Amino acid sequence: MAIGDIYISTYTSSHDRLELKRGKGSQKKSKVTLMTESIPLEVNGKHELYLGRVKMEVNESEASQELDKVAKNNIEKDSVIFSDMSTGYINLKRYFEENIQSISMSFENKFEMK
Repeated sequence: MAIGDIYISTYTSSHDRLELKRGKGSQKKSKVTLMTESIPLEVNGKHELYLGRVKMEVNESEASQELDKVAKNNIEKDSVIFSDMSTGYINLKRYFEENIQSISMSFENKFEMK
């Protein structure tokens, strides 16, 4: 099971939009915690991942306690969790079988890490 955060644009009137800041913490965006189930498969001798269920939940805060609550309500305790290196996910190893944290794939490709 992978867990991560995305920011989705929300409706704001054009009058209000002029006064709001831009970027990650913008009031024009809603923070959504995204949880995806991936199932490893072997197809024709190749290892692939099958995308299973996807769950999205609006999350008002990036605080670790809020992320823990969302994860505990939506993910089974015997799951292995994959997340990025965000400090918000640091406590997940307490509630689930394992939490594997790594640098996001986009950063990994950007810096050509192996």
